[in-house]
Amino acid sequence: MMMSALVPAMITFVVILFTAYAVIMNTIGKSVKNELTNMSTIAENIINNSCPGDYSKVGDDYIAIYKGDVLLNGNSALVSSLTEGTELDITLFYGDLRVITTLRDKSGNSLIGTSASVKLVNDVLRKEKPAFYDNVTLDRTRYYSYYKPLFNSDGQCIGMLAISKSADKVSSYTYIRLIPLIIISLLGMVLVAYISIKNTKSIVSAVSSLKNFFKNVSEGRLDGSVDATILKRGDELADMGNSVTAMQASLKKMIELDELTRIYNRRFAQNKLDVIMQNARLDGTRFSVSIGDIDFFKKVNDTYGHDAGDEILINVATILKNAMIGRGFAARWGGEEFLLVFNKGTYEENAATLNNIIKTIEQSHVSINYNDTITDVSVTMSFGITEGDVNKEKHIILKEADERLYTAKTTGRNRVVS
Repeated sequence: MMMSALVPAMITFVVILFTAYAVIMNTIGKSVKNELTNMSTIAENIINNSCPGDYSKVGDDYIAIYKGDVLLNGNSALVSSLTEGTELDITLFYGDLRVITTLRDKSGNSLIGTSASVKLVNDVLRKEKPAFYDNVTLDRTRYYSYYKPLFNSDGQCIGMLAISKSADKVSSYTYIRLIPLIIISLLGMVLVAYISIKNTKSIVSAVSSLKNFFKNVSEGRLDGSVDATILKRGDELADMGNSVTAMQASLKKMIELDELTRIYNRRFAQNKLDVIMQNARLDGTRFSVSIGDIDFFKKVNDTYGHDAGDEILINVATILKNAMIGRGFAARWGGEEFLLVFNKGTYEENAATLNNIIKTIEQSHVSINYNDTITDVSVTMSFGITEGDVNKEKHIILKEADERLYTAKTTGRNRVVS
């Protein structure tokens, strides 16, 4: 009887574990792709702002690569600051030649001067399209990499910008979270075999409930919860429920939240906006959409450094999150832009809330160490807001909010345009 209970349980748990692992890896792969894609956009914008002008090549024996008037060869400072505090690497190609890179081989030598593979040249340079890979191997090290073609002002594709993340770091992140699940699953198999003799109905019910919850997590449905009666059992099954609940919470944070500011990220915010619009169609709920941008944020980064910029972003995100409690939600839309969606109150009340937020941000400050002196840094913020309309497509509503933000930016900043 024990063996007849143990073998099916063992098979069930193994299948669930492998399914969960595959789905988790797939989810993490998508999250990594979004992370690399976003960073490529940020990096390209910063390079364009730092080095205005087209890419060009000078010389035959010694080839010098310029962007505008800036020499790129070996100019790692141009991109190294972008990777500080991250696990990412950045490479700038001119044609198939690595001109700038933070990548190094096993001996610590820079990979500057090496060439891209033929497949990359065909997929990105010749097709002039971005590409994402989860199996790029450089010096026996596997990377997740996103390659974005670069163009001159005449439309000619002259190179690529690559953002990479070590596959080992991604895998280790997954394994660390799977170990508790594996250990508790083994304990669960023993528990099922023992208790099934005395209380088959109870065990079958508990295992069935946990199996369904594991399945939901493995398939990416993260809003459910473990049956409360299982968590009250006080045995290994309860431990398993608590552990998978913790794993579920970790996955939700990774998938839903912006890594720096810990508010909703852009992808999850779009999903929440879809739900709000659907509810508005069904029950007539009123909603408003706003996009805000920190004024002169690049100047803060250039003056005080990116660490100070990160502290400013965290402070602003906290103010926005607190202000939206009971009114809707706030999300990081990208860079120094934030999305606010109101599903309570009138349009006029929501615009007034934004004006109060502006005052709070203007009056707040972040203390940083600048040139060995503690300095209080404050910023202002501009917003555009539009009233939700279920007869309009989501991208039209977002575009209206963005256009009003642009008006706020071009008419003095530190204001709300409604």
